[in-house]
Formats: sequence, structure tokens, C-alpha cells
Amino acid sequence: MKGDLQDAKKELRGYLKAYRICQDQAAEIARQIEKGEVLDAVKDMLLQARSEFVMHCRNVHLILGYLSQESAMYRVVSLRYLQGMSMKDIADRLRYSVGYCQNVEADAIEYLSGRSQVMKLIREGVST
Repeated sequence: MKGDLQDAKKELRGYLKAYRICQDQAAEIARQIEKGEVLDAVKDMLLQARSEFVMHCRNVHLILGYLSQESAMYRVVSLRYLQGMSMKDIADRLRYSVGYCQNVEADAIEYLSGRSQVMKLIREGVST
């Protein structure tokens, strides 16, 4: 059981970390299509990929929605994964210690990975 929770935490962290990559890729695909840099033969594949990247980003926002927006957990996790900030920069911005921010992030990851709806979003890409 403990291994399952550790696996869920790793899976959640990886999913959250991929947010910025997916956001950037979706924007780049849109830019290429808008500028006409895409051959018609691959346009549909790129549009499908873009759709998946956008869904991933939406799911990350849904996942963060399980945290109270006024909480330290939400602030730390959103700065870390949505903004891509380092723990030191987060600590400086929020006027907390780095250790406290690390603990808050760990608590948020444990809380979120324990929610079946969150893990279903990650694994199946559908909201419940």
C-alpha cells in the first residue's frame, strides 16, 4: 500500500511538471499552423497533439482546484508547477523558508495523490 502511494506521488509530480512543456508545445503548434508552416499532411496530427496538450493543462488546473486558493499549498504548488519557479524563488516571494515551502509542497502532493478523482484525471484524462 505504501508503495502505491509513493508511485501515485511520483506520477502526480511528473504530471504537474509536464504542464509548462505542454503549454509551450500547444502554443508552438498553434503558432506554426497560424503562420502556415505546417504541411496539410501533418496538420491533423498536430491539431490532435495540441488538443492533448491543452487537455493536460486544463487537467492540471482542475487538479489544483482541489486545493483552497487561499492556502499555502495552492500558492506554493501553483508557483512551482504553473510558473516554474524554484523553491528558493517561491520562498522569497512568499516570505517563507525554503524548508517550509518544500514541506508544504510535499503535503499538497500527498493530499492530491490520495484523491481518486485526481489520479483518474491523470490516468484517464477525464474529469469526474
